[in-house]
Amino acid sequence: MTPWKRSRPQRIDARRPGAIALKCCKAVFVAGARPSGGHRMAKPFRDYHNQLLAAIGTPGDYNPAWGDVARGVADLVTMQGFDARRVGIPAAIRTRMVTPRGEKRRTEAAMLRAAAQAPEGATGPAATAGAARALALKTVRHLYMQQSFGKQKVWILSLPESLRAFPVEFANSSADTVDKVLDSGGERFSAKAISDLGEACQLALAWVGRAMIVAGAPLLPEHRKLFHRWFVPAGTPDEATKITDHAARLLPQLQRIAAGLKTGQVILTDSPHERGTASGLEHAEGFGYFNDLIAIHIEKGFFSTANTLSGKTNWARVLVHELSHLYARTVDHAYSWQGLLPRDDDALTHANGAHVRRDPKFPAVRTLTLEQCRTNADSWAFFVADAAGALTAGDRMQALGARLYDSIGERMDPATAVALRSRAA
Repeated sequence: MTPWKRSRPQRIDARRPGAIALKCCKAVFVAGARPSGGHRMAKPFRDYHNQLLAAIGTPGDYNPAWGDVARGVADLVTMQGFDARRVGIPAAIRTRMVTPRGEKRRTEAAMLRAAAQAPEGATGPAATAGAARALALKTVRHLYMQQSFGKQKVWILSLPESLRAFPVEFANSSADTVDKVLDSGGERFSAKAISDLGEACQLALAWVGRAMIVAGAPLLPEHRKLFHRWFVPAGTPDEATKITDHAARLLPQLQRIAAGLKTGQVILTDSPHERGTASGLEHAEGFGYFNDLIAIHIEKGFFSTANTLSGKTNWARVLVHELSHLYARTVDHAYSWQGLLPRDDDALTHANGAHVRRDPKFPAVRTLTLEQCRTNADSWAFFVADAAGALTAGDRMQALGARLYDSIGERMDPATAVALRSRAA
């Protein structure tokens, strides 16, 4: 499999990728929440982020009473993402959306329009620019940072559930539609989900730290066992040299992932365009793009219980998987449900044959060679989890190939069972 091409989405899913087709489905829009041009398929996050940058304008374009916030927004949104030094700006916008006690309640649309100097009755280019500024404030209003004692910093953009596009895409829509977008609530991620995502990032960072130690001394007996388990097929000639070589490639990429999680480079969001489409991307665990900002789209499958791992352990695994795509340009040769046992031949042939007999389109993975393992995202993710002591022997068995047998109701032949147990032990 070749690496992502530019603007090609990467999917992470616990189910069959063959059942996931990126189709242009008609979205189920809420009333008034359709941008000009109707449904658009997801694109790299950078495309929408650039629209956000262009929409902000200058601090002088805003109501003078919002001058500090306007200057903060201009500093917060950068070409590289969001500046962690301006972490207080989204909360400042949210605070201003609360009507002071004793005053007549105003809608968020009215408050955001007043802040952006975007009167509802205006027309022409100035009106569009004003609406864009208000929609930019609306976007930042739903931005959160999760951090833990200065170690891990990650941005979470939790847009209202009802939207089917990013807010700034509505700038050319009618005033009524813009107001509906500005007034929309009910964020995609609950407060608990945002907290859980932050904890998953913290866990992923801790895992990566442990994996860096393993990669730094790969030939220690316990470390060598990990490389043998997830990357090196049995009987590989000159195994020690190949492990050392792979560890030398792996370590700097793990360091990049750790740095990204520490410095606020990573952005978690979802794709409003896929909401309600029943597309494969909507039901994936997550996806991202090459040549993009470090953005991971967290989708419905992320919180599913139908995965090889469960809970925060699985969420951290998904994040490491996806970050390996973004930082190390890994690809998806095999997922855990296809068996991650390193193999130069079809060591899982009995289960693969049973699956293919049931469904000829089943994407059986016949080999997972050393070269494939080196660039396989799920191999990276399970190696990192295992290095941190996050996997049980049963988890390792399932990921290496047992789940492939369980999902078809087939018993492993003795030789396969021995091979998996010897690797999982």
